[in-house]
Amino acid sequence: QTELVVRAVPAKAVAVRATAAVAMVMEAAVMAMAVAVTAKTKVATAALLAAHTAAQTELVVRAAATKAGAVRATAAAAMVMEAAARALAMELLSALLMELPMALPSVLMRA
Repeated sequence: QTELVVRAVPAKAVAVRATAAVAMVMEAAVMAMAVAVTAKTKVATAALLAAHTAAQTELVVRAAATKAGAVRATAAAAMVMEAAARALAMELLSALLMELPMALPSVLMRA
């Protein structure tokens, strides 16, 4: 029995060492997975940040284009208003020139 116990103790020690080695390998694998997940998370975060920045840039560009469009629309409206003002001025001038010959004698008579 003593011999069996003596033989069993080293066998148990070997089994314990093997279990410890397996546990260390598993721990290393878990750590490697954690590092990989962290790296993937960092890459994903960087990609999301880049996409967010690109989206913001696109929004700024669209806003600038919208503002430029609004400026063009305002300029076009100003040109239309200017053309209308010129047409009105020409119409008034024409009416004044037509009325002047009729009004001139009465003005001269009053003078």
